Amino acid sequence: MLRAALISLATLAASAAQACVIPPPVCQVSPGVSAALDGQNGSVILFYEDYDNGQERYVVTECNSRQSLAVTDPTDYDSRFIEAINVISDAVWDDRPQTLAEVGADVRAASGLQAELFTLPSNHCGCSLPQQPPPIFECPVFE
Repeated sequence: MLRAALISLATLAASAAQACVIPPPVCQVSPGVSAALDGQNGSVILFYEDYDNGQERYVVTECNSRQSLAVTDPTDYDSRFIEAINVISDAVWDDRPQTLAEVGADVRAASGLQAELFTLPSNHCGCSLPQQPPPIFECPVFE
């Protein structure tokens, strides 16, 4: 899955050089569906939803209103999906204000994929991801 794309690298300073891969916070949305944090800009968060059946979608949510936009990967690692992710991520970090409908139109224009506008259910754990610690992990030691 695209979990590898989610993982950020951190370099630890020590007497021996060490590198550590820190996995993102993950929550269980429902049986068979998990969400993994990809980024946060104020009350706007980006996350992936991974389904046990192999389906994956990328979601941006404004957590105060829970208004959301999602795009689903039509195949496995489809290049159009990657382009849609880039459009959504760029919109979140751009200083130019945009509505989710405008971002959805940009996704469609750039990737050809249809983005879905929806309200994130109140029982969805996506908006709590920034407050969750990352999963337990161990850093390898390279000598």
